[in-house]
Amino acid sequence: MPESKGLVWSVAALAVVALVISGFSLVGARPALSPAAEPPKDRVIWMEAVEYKGSTTVDKLVPPETDPITLGATFGFKWVEPNTKWEVSAYAFSPSTIMVNQGDKVTLRIFGVNGDTHTISIQGYKETQVTLQRGRMLEIQFTADKAGMFQIVCHNHEPAMRGWLLVLPRAG
Repeated sequence: MPESKGLVWSVAALAVVALVISGFSLVGARPALSPAAEPPKDRVIWMEAVEYKGSTTVDKLVPPETDPITLGATFGFKWVEPNTKWEVSAYAFSPSTIMVNQGDKVTLRIFGVNGDTHTISIQGYKETQVTLQRGRMLEIQFTADKAGMFQIVCHNHEPAMRGWLLVLPRAG
């Protein structure tokens, strides 16, 4: 027992020394610029339009009781093997949230992994709908001149295939 108390005191003493040393190293240190204080940048952001799928068998999990027709184009349900194996799917943007600073010039590159087409707009920025096809790259360019949160919408797979553009306000 006396050895463990000595060990505790040794560790505590080392921790205090480490804190003192780190405190001295911070004296005169210049804080990093917050993102909103940085000058505007050219930002290239990569996204994918993806489809997530999962399947199982009825002996492991019964299928959902929801009528698949009511799920809309965003979600899918189908029997892979009649009354034995079933599958669900959902479309999404990945990543689903992107963040830039007000004033940044943004190039958004979206690659279509799944889904024949995705008709996309960015509410509040690029209202005009553009079409992305599977296996193709779509490039959307704009200057992030308004701060706030803006939805990135796939109009083919509403309501759930949505992403978010977060524009941080410029320090004034």
